[in-house]
Amino acid sequence: MVEENTQEDSIELKTFLSYLDRYNDDMIGICKPSTEVERNRKIRRYGRVFAKLAQEGKIVNCDPAVMTERDVRLFIAELRDVEGLQTSTQERALALMNSYFQCAGNYGAVLIARRKLKISVPKKEVEVLTDEEVAIIEAVLDNLPGWRMTVIQGVVIIALATGIRPGEIIRLGVNDLDLVNKTVFVRFPKGNGKYQDPHLVGILREDLIPKVEEYLIMRTAHLAKAGVETDALFPNLRNPGTYRYSDNALRQGMRKLSRICGFPFSTKTFRATFCTTVLDQDFDLLPSVSFQMGHSNEQTTRDFYNACKMARSRAKTRLIYSSVMRPDMKKEASERIRLARANGLLRHKDP
Repeated sequence: MVEENTQEDSIELKTFLSYLDRYNDDMIGICKPSTEVERNRKIRRYGRVFAKLAQEGKIVNCDPAVMTERDVRLFIAELRDVEGLQTSTQERALALMNSYFQCAGNYGAVLIARRKLKISVPKKEVEVLTDEEVAIIEAVLDNLPGWRMTVIQGVVIIALATGIRPGEIIRLGVNDLDLVNKTVFVRFPKGNGKYQDPHLVGILREDLIPKVEEYLIMRTAHLAKAGVETDALFPNLRNPGTYRYSDNALRQGMRKLSRICGFPFSTKTFRATFCTTVLDQDFDLLPSVSFQMGHSNEQTTRDFYNACKMARSRAKTRLIYSSVMRPDMKKEASERIRLARANGLLRHKDP
C-alpha cells in the first residue's frame, strides 16, 4: 500500500504512484515483506523529484509507462546537482526506478539512461574501529539524551555484542532476544530464503547484557507512557504503521553519534570491528565468525577480513596522527608564526 502522507499529493505525484500497488504485488516472494515500507518511502521520494521536474516544465509526463530516458537523466541530474547524492545512491535510485518502470511496462527508459550516464561507483572502503575508539563510543553511550539517541544506544550495543547487520538489528522484535541463553534470533536476515534462513546467533559480549537490560527497561517505560504496544525492539512512535525505524533514520542517528564522538563510523563499522577483533586473535575461528555474520561462505568472510585489516591500519594511523596534534603544540605553532611575522618572514595579511 502507498504510504500515508501529511500533505495533499500533487497530480503529478499521484500519476507517478499509480503503479505502486501493482509493484508491491509483483515484489511478493521476491523481496522481504519487512522492506516494503522503506521501498515505498523511496519511491514516493523519487516521485516528488519527478513531480518537481514536471512542475518546472523540464519533463512532460510523470507516468512511468511513457517517461523517456531523457526524463531519467534529468532525474539523476537533480539528485546529483541539487540534492548532492553520491554516485552509489544514484546507482541504487536507478536500480529501483528500473524495476518500478518495468512494472509499468517501460523496459527501456532507465536502461538507456544508465548506459548514457555511465555512473562509476567507487569501491567503498571498509571502516574499522580501534579499541580506543570503541571505548570512547561506549563511554559516550551512557550520556545520550532523548529517545532517538536511546534507540541508537541500543542498536550500538546489539551491534557490538553480535556483529549482525544493521538491517537485521533494526527489524528485531523484543521476543527475538533471549538474555538467559544469550542469543538473538535473526528473523529477517539478508538473503532470506536464498542463502540465509532465520537463525540464532550468540550474544558474544556478555559484559553488554546489563546494558541491554537497561535499554529494555527504558523501552518499556517509553511505550507505557505513550500507551502503545508493539513487538519492535526499537519502536518508532512516529511510524504507527510498523512502529519501526527506517534504515535512513538509523543512519541519521548514527551520523549524529559519530559527530559527538569526533571520528567517522556507521552501524556497519561495528560489524567490521567484530570480524577483525576476533580473527586477529584466532583465525581458526573463521567458520564460527562466518556463521555469526551470516555470510554465504567462508571465502566471503576471508575477503571481508582482509579489507578490514587494511581499514584498521588506517584507523590506527588516524588515531596516532590526531594524538600528536595536541593543543600545546598548536599553541607553540601559533607563537612561531607570531615571531615570524614580527621578523618580517611572513606578511600579516595575504595579498
